[in-house]
Amino acid sequence: MRGVSGTHAARASAERAGRTYAASSAKGLGLGLFIVQSIVDAHGGSIQVTSTLEEGTTFRVKLPRSS
Repeated sequence: MRGVSGTHAARASAERAGRTYAASSAKGLGLGLFIVQSIVDAHGGSIQVTSTLEEGTTFRVKLPRSS
């Protein structure tokens, strides 16, 4: 994925798995980030990820403005 390092993607996935395990009532297909990445790629944008234990994980989606 462009803009998402392997380290951040792995950390985000691990955090997400932990939340899903802790919240047994959570339901979903786990396709959210894949779908977002597909849309971002189609529009020439990028995704940036920051993750800390204290603040959690933040995804920033950047899309170019149309001219």
